[in-house]
Amino acid sequence: EAIDAPYFPADVGKPGSRPLAISNRIFIERDDWRDDPPKDYQRLAPGRTVRLRYAYCITGAEVVERDASGAVTRLRATVLPETLGGKPPEDKRKVPGVIHWVDAATSIAAELRLYGRLFAAAKPEEGGADFLTHLDPTSFEVVTGARLEAGLANAEVGSRWQFERVGYFVIDQDSRAGRFVGNRIVTLRDSYADNKPEAKAEAKQDAKVDDGDRQNAKAKTRPKSKSPAEYRAETRARDPELAAWHDQFVAMTGVTADQADLLTEDRVIAQLFAGTTKLVGHPDVAAKWIINELPRALAGKPLADADLTADRFAPLIEATATGLPGPAAKAALVEMVRNGKSFADANAASDAGPVASPAALAEAIQQVLSANPAKLAEYKAGKTGLVGFFVGQVVRLAPGADPKQIKDEVQLRLDA
Repeated sequence: EAIDAPYFPADVGKPGSRPLAISNRIFIERDDWRDDPPKDYQRLAPGRTVRLRYAYCITGAEVVERDASGAVTRLRATVLPETLGGKPPEDKRKVPGVIHWVDAATSIAAELRLYGRLFAAAKPEEGGADFLTHLDPTSFEVVTGARLEAGLANAEVGSRWQFERVGYFVIDQDSRAGRFVGNRIVTLRDSYADNKPEAKAEAKQDAKVDDGDRQNAKAKTRPKSKSPAEYRAETRARDPELAAWHDQFVAMTGVTADQADLLTEDRVIAQLFAGTTKLVGHPDVAAKWIINELPRALAGKPLADADLTADRFAPLIEATATGLPGPAAKAALVEMVRNGKSFADANAASDAGPVASPAALAEAIQQVLSANPAKLAEYKAGKTGLVGFFVGQVVRLAPGADPKQIKDEVQLRLDA
C-alpha cells in the first residue's frame, strides 16, 4: 500500500509530502536490531515494539536467518495495523522507539561515498612531524548495495538530501538512470553511540580528573598554535610568485604592510588586486574594497567561484575612486557577485537607486530646511542633536547619495 509521508519533520514547518510504498518485506538498518539489547536500547529486539517512521508499529518476534559470522540477515515481525498515522497500539502502551526503513520491492540500490576528515589531527602540520603521518585511512569509504526510497531515482544531480540518522548527501554527477551515487557532505551524530556503556564509563572517568589539572596538562603538551599571519607567511614562503606579489604590493602608494599581507593570502586574491590596479590604478581603494567589502558581498562564497575577474572588478574601483557613493558601489558589487552582472548593469539595477547629483542634493537639503522652519529655529537656538533629523529627511529624498556626504552638506547649511 502507499503511505503519505511529509518531506520535512513537523518542527521544520515546511509543506510537502511524498508517497511511500510499504509491503510485507522491508529493509531496516542492521544496527536497529539487537539479540540481547541493553536497558536503554529503544530499537527492535525480541518482543520489542517500535514504530516504522511514518508507518505502522511492528513487534519483533524471531530471527529467521543469520550469515556465516552469526549476524542477523532476516527477521520476522508482526504488524500492528491499528497504529498507522501515529496511533498507539490497542493496549495504549507507549512506543518510544522509531526506526527508518525502505520497502524491499520498490527501493533502489545506491552507491554512497562517505567522506570524513582527511586528517586525524586538527592541525596536522604542527608538532614537527610529517603531516602525512596524520592522514586518516578511514576518511573515505564507499558503500555499495545501500537501499533508498524509490522517489530518489529521479533526484537531480547536485540536489541535497538528508538520509535519516546517517547524514546529508549530495547527488553525484556520476549518477544516471539505474545507478544512484551520493556523496555524504555532513554527518549526523548517533545519540545511542554516545550513550553506550563504554562511552558513559569513559565520560565518568574523565569527570574524576580535576579540570584544572587536565587543562594544565593540555597546555604543557599542546603545540603552540600559529596566527593567521604566520600561516600566510608560510604560504608565501612556499610560493615564490605569491611572495613577489607581496613585495610589489608593499611598495605601492597607499597600501600598508598589513593590507599587503592580507592581499597575498592566496593567488586568487592577489591576482584580482594586481590585475585591477594594473588596469585602473587606485591601489588604496582597491585594497580596502577587496579586504573589507568583497567578503561581505561574497557571503561565504569562495572568490574562485564568483568569476570576479579584474576586468569586471576594475570599473567598480574606478567609479568608487572618482565619486560613486559607497552605498551604490556596495549594492552594485553584490549584484556583480550574485548574478554575474557587469559593473554597468549592476549599477543600473542597484537597490541603492539613482545616484543624486550635487545639484539634486542641494535642492533636497533646501527642501527639507524650508519644510521644517520650527526645527531649524530650535537647531539655531542650540538643539544641535536635530542634525540627525535633517539628515534622515534628506536621505529619503536622495536615496542614492552617500550618507556621509549628506551629513557634511547638511551640517554646512545648518551652520551657515
